[in-house]
Amino acid sequence: PAELPIGIVTALLGAPFFLYLLLRQPH
Repeated sequence: PAELPIGIVTALLGAPFFLYLLLRQPH
């Protein structure tokens, strides 16, 4: 919903994406 703060949306979408980037990289 557009009523949600952009920060929450960014957190929900960014967290899994960030973890995906960390897991795919042989760091």
